[in-house]
Parts: sequence; structure tokens; C-alpha cells
Amino acid sequence: MSDLQARPRPRLPLYKLLNADFGIGHDVTLRVLNGDGEVEGDLMAHCIILALGSSILEGLLFNKAGEMTAGKVVEVRGASLKTARWMLEFLYFKPAEQCGWNDATAEEIFLLASIADQFQIIELQEKAEAMLSAFPMEEKDILEVASIAVHFETHFPTASKALLDKCTSLLVSTVHTAEDVARFAEQASKDSHLAPLVVKLLAGMGGCKKPFQEVKEEKIVDVKAPQAGRAGTKSSQKPKTPFPPSPSVKERNELGHSSVKRGDILSTVLKNAGGAEKGLEVCFNCKALKANCLDGREVRFISPAQVGCSVVTDGPYWSGDCQGMLATVVKALDSETMTVQWEVEWSSKAGKLRKVGTLTTYKLFPPVPHARGKPAFRYLCT
Repeated sequence: MSDLQARPRPRLPLYKLLNADFGIGHDVTLRVLNGDGEVEGDLMAHCIILALGSSILEGLLFNKAGEMTAGKVVEVRGASLKTARWMLEFLYFKPAEQCGWNDATAEEIFLLASIADQFQIIELQEKAEAMLSAFPMEEKDILEVASIAVHFETHFPTASKALLDKCTSLLVSTVHTAEDVARFAEQASKDSHLAPLVVKLLAGMGGCKKPFQEVKEEKIVDVKAPQAGRAGTKSSQKPKTPFPPSPSVKERNELGHSSVKRGDILSTVLKNAGGAEKGLEVCFNCKALKANCLDGREVRFISPAQVGCSVVTDGPYWSGDCQGMLATVVKALDSETMTVQWEVEWSSKAGKLRKVGTLTTYKLFPPVPHARGKPAFRYLCT
């Protein structure tokens, strides 16, 4: 990765100060804690350099009189030793080609972005986003990278969306037929947690380009009907059908153009991927294989194939008396927005009444502070 060209270069190689053998003692300890709050280890640094690179660190390391707090320990949360060291190397102007960032995983880059956000190091945030935009990826990496992007989308929506779009674009470039879609969706049958993500990626293909190659209709020639110049020719080649008995060839040709048809094929894919061929049944509600039924799980993605499924209110978005209220999904506006019809009459403490049959549209992750980034519904398949 090339370093930010606008970033000024110091005359002295400050990164050499990170080496304890250099002779200039360290006066601050960075205590690195992972996502579970467990200590990964300590890194030593210099207050003055950290304060120059981050106003947050400056406030932690110096008092209002500008005096340094001796023996200060600063916690770096939700990180790893490697990513915390990358932050230090950035602040100490270590050349990018010597940092080892070229081999960074998507998760490590997101962790780096998290640290940059934690200490408001704007240039490092921009660096992390640039690394994600240029992240090299192969077809076999799509689900793994997309899972990481979804995990961080609440805190880094812009970077997460950019990476998810990249996953979808790569998927579009490798998926050309309904059989290709089925093979990709079959991965959902191996891990129930992947099913919503597979649906999300497949649903997003419509925004890139036509995901299926057009199937050329081959004429079925009636042996009793003579053709000009070929009277009595016995030719009866049938068009290939990826999901027998599937719609007509003409309907299949329209799949790439119609969002409604795409919803139908998603439903067919979920049913057939590892299902019909193996004699497995599909949940009538969430449309996943029964072995991987999403009953009780959070609604994190929604697709047209899942319209009609039952859900219940759940999570911090709702007050205690509003939990477990039954609704039916009647429209999937996009993968993260749905309209529900209430199946019970209920009201909150605030007095807002929802009658049976009332339609309401919700974001799966309501954008309000008290929702704490959690989904607002769970599947109810039982």
C-alpha cells in the first residue's frame, strides 16, 4: 500500500525511537485489549509523539497546564498487538513498505480503523479505508470477507458498504447462470449463520448488472409440421432447464431484468441449494433449509424470497412491554428495510397504538442510540 502523499515527511526517522535499544526511554505504556476485553500485551511509546498525532491521546497524557502525566497507561481496546503496533508505526512515520500492511487481512484493517476511530487519528482512518477499497480478493474469499464487513458495518458503515459492494461485484463477475447461483447458495447449507449473508449478497447483485446469462430459446420442432426446405425433419431439441420443472425459457430470460423474478429464483435457490437434491426440506417461514432454520435468530437481512415470514419484536429498540409482538413481513424494500403487518393489537407505555393489520416500515438496525446497533426483530418459525 502506498502511503498518503499529502502526509508531511519528518527529517528524522522517528520510528527508530520505538526500538528500546535506540537509547531514548519510553514514558507511556499502551495496554492492548482484544474485543473480549482480555489483555493482549503492552507496547511502549513516547507521550509527546502520541500527543502530536492525536488530540484524544493528548488529553489523556497531558493535564490542562500542559504537564505530562508520569507513568501513564493508556488502554487500546478492541485491537491486537499487531494492529496497535501498526498505529504506533504510523504515528512514528515508519515507511509503509516496512510496516507489513500489504499482507493485512480484512479483519486486521477493520481493527486498525477501529483504533484510528478510538483515538481520532483522521489520516489513519483514511489510510484504512483506502486499504479496504484496494483489498485484493478472490472468489473463494467472498463469504469470509463479506462476513467481516457485516460484523463492522454498525461502527464503520461507509467502509463496510464499500467492501460489501466489492464482494457483490466479484460475485456478479463469477456468477453467470442459475446453476452458479445454486452452487454459491449451497454454502449456506453448510453453516446456518451464512444463510442470511448469502441472501444479502445475492439480493445485492441486482444493483450491479444482470446476474444471469440469457438462455437462448431453442425451437422445438414438431415432427408432423414440415419446415421450408426440410420437410419431415425429426428435430426436437429441448432447451436446458437449470431448475426442473422451472418457468418457461422466456420467463427465465426475463429473470435478469425483473426484481420480482429474482425474488422467485432466490427462493428456488434456497430450496434447491443442498436441499432438493439431498432430500432436505425448507422452512416454510424463513426459507432456509430446515436443518439450518433461523427460528429465534435475529433478522439481519431480508430478501423478497422471505416476504410472508413471521417475526417478533426483540432487542433494545423496544421497551420491555413491547417485546415479542407478532408481525408478518409484507415487503422487502431492500436488504435492510422491511414493511411488516402487525398480527396483534398492542401499545407501548408511550401510548402508541398498533392495531391488527397496521403496516409499518422499519430498518432492521434502527438508527437510534438506544437500539445500540442491534436488530429489532427475530424470526418466529415455530
